[in-house]
Amino acid sequence: VTPAYDPKDPLIQQTTATLYEYPELSSHALQSISEVLGVFQKYSNDSFLGNLIKLTSAAKAINFDQGSLKSLDEISKNSKSQEALLHSVLENIDVNTSKEFINQLYVLRQTIFTNIDFNIFNSLLIEKLLSLRLFSLVSYQDSYEDLMIDYFWKCFKRASNGSKHRGEILNASQSLRVIPNPSPKVKSLQKLIDSIDELSHYSLYFKPGTPLVPADFLAVGSITEIIQRVLELNPEAYLESDKLLEVSNGLTEGLSLNPIDTFQLKAFCIESALANNDFEFALDAANELLDTTKDQLKLQSTWLTFFQVGKYVSPEWLDTEIPEESIKSQLDLLAKVLKICPVKNTQVIIAQWSSLDMELSLR
Repeated sequence: VTPAYDPKDPLIQQTTATLYEYPELSSHALQSISEVLGVFQKYSNDSFLGNLIKLTSAAKAINFDQGSLKSLDEISKNSKSQEALLHSVLENIDVNTSKEFINQLYVLRQTIFTNIDFNIFNSLLIEKLLSLRLFSLVSYQDSYEDLMIDYFWKCFKRASNGSKHRGEILNASQSLRVIPNPSPKVKSLQKLIDSIDELSHYSLYFKPGTPLVPADFLAVGSITEIIQRVLELNPEAYLESDKLLEVSNGLTEGLSLNPIDTFQLKAFCIESALANNDFEFALDAANELLDTTKDQLKLQSTWLTFFQVGKYVSPEWLDTEIPEESIKSQLDLLAKVLKICPVKNTQVIIAQWSSLDMELSLR
């Protein structure tokens, strides 16, 4: 078969030169140019023609409307012009953008945006996708972990509530899910999300009339302050010591605060139980700590909490006599407290023990 054109046919050269400088690159015009070049490509391997085909493909991909293919070619040879074009392309990305378009941009990085460092190119693209919550379009690499963490904190500080199922905390959570092999730092932030979500189910505020938002936790000085506030504002929270410990651990890791140990948290729960007149819970929890804790300094520093259980009087007992079983339980508890309390406080414990013993002897 004889080719319709010679590779150096003047018609090809004249036509490609005209197309190169054609000033109005509408989508229809680009499609027509692409078809013509496709025909010419069968008969010519001219480098100019090959470059023109690449330029046409790039112009179609990004809907280039800033002049001719010659203009795009000149941009591809100038660093500042490439940066300006990239920012323009990124501005046009919206929630309807497809994965195919994002993939095309990475191809264009090798043909049009050749002078833009790949890390900078990817960072700009990821920031744009994150700003639109297009998490599924993010092409993640380990070197971009800091970028994801920065976005996480932006969402965290903007959040109006702690639920991980909606709003900014959901966005923060989704940004971390993009990371396929999370580092310990990322895992600590994932635990923080879970803790903030759990706390959103409690009544919790630090200033009356001012709803608590996640950013408020950044100003809290200690985990103890948070846990005590939860117990103070939620009458039945002391029943969930295991959950509160898990929440406190997540806050500790995510916010880099000093931890609260199990002993201290359970001591707070004992105090909360007494405040809510749950003597049986307080008694059982106090005995458990006294019987299982080996650290004498912890026990000694918490003697007053145990003593409060030993001298507790239920409002229900004011109009009747104290149940005999309760007196016996308090006597047993006070005997344990006497062994661990500071010497200077022994007299007050002995006095309470004697009072209960007298009460029991009169039955």
